[in-house]
Amino acid sequence: MKKNHPVSESAFFNPRIFAAFMLCSFGAWIALLSFAVGPAPMSGTLSVASPHLTYTDPIGPVPNGTGEGVGFSSPVCAANGVDCSIYSLTLDPSIFVASGSYDPIQHIILIQLSWSPSANSYAVFVEDKNGNVVGSNTSGFDPTTVAIAVTTAGLNTNGPYTIVTTLEQGSAGTGYTANVTLAPYSPPTNVGGTPPRYQMYEFPGSQSSNSGLEPSIGVDWNPNVSSLKQIAPGNSSVGPTRLNTGGITMFTETFDQFQVGFDDCSSPAVNTWTNTAFIAQQTTTLDAIGFTDHFTSAALGTGPYNPGALAAMMVD
Repeated sequence: MKKNHPVSESAFFNPRIFAAFMLCSFGAWIALLSFAVGPAPMSGTLSVASPHLTYTDPIGPVPNGTGEGVGFSSPVCAANGVDCSIYSLTLDPSIFVASGSYDPIQHIILIQLSWSPSANSYAVFVEDKNGNVVGSNTSGFDPTTVAIAVTTAGLNTNGPYTIVTTLEQGSAGTGYTANVTLAPYSPPTNVGGTPPRYQMYEFPGSQSSNSGLEPSIGVDWNPNVSSLKQIAPGNSSVGPTRLNTGGITMFTETFDQFQVGFDDCSSPAVNTWTNTAFIAQQTTTLDAIGFTDHFTSAALGTGPYNPGALAAMMVD
């Protein structure tokens, strides 16, 4: 006997299955929130009397790439201890008032995070009560530091502040330790002396129709050939020498592989360019890329966009 099944049971959409799925998803989300940890303690007050605070998140958040990029953008957080680790920082009025030996002009709020393994990368954002980012560090290096001057405009009226930590890359499970310090700071002063100068050392070749002039520059700071790095006091007939004290520079450009020398005994430095291009590098190529290996003192020049690209290597 043939039965007619209701449309709700035979169609692709089944209300009972959908309802079960939603209940399971909601339960999983509640379970995730219930295991959320976040930092401990979750808040602290920085003052002249208590100039140092420490907190630790033993697990750390799961990766969250929001807030990365140019400018002071804030991360998007689902929950504390899940994809963000959030600490509440109150700034006591005492840190904004000069008293005794304490001067707010000579102090900063120093926030520093450290973690292990260093392969993880954490980012730090400091937000005021309105959600505006007043300081951040997204470099991902261990340790990561954010410094905010006590005299920053509006700092005394826009608290409390939240220190939001996100995991840029890596895996949650090992967490981090943070220190917040009211640290002494001496503003730089003009000590006089000779102001810095900048000198241009131009490529001595000439641009042509087959010369892209898209150079690569590398430095071997410890060349294997002793004559490339010299320090000599000089004598009555020859002046002193400070040749390539910072290493030999390699300049790759289309068909050219220049060895660039700098004698810093004079100011500006005496500059020499020696074309050491091997015959393989002088063949037809659409683009040349140079690489200098400071471990083997090898300079490699190649043209990767040519299907028959050749590579030339020179050991200094």
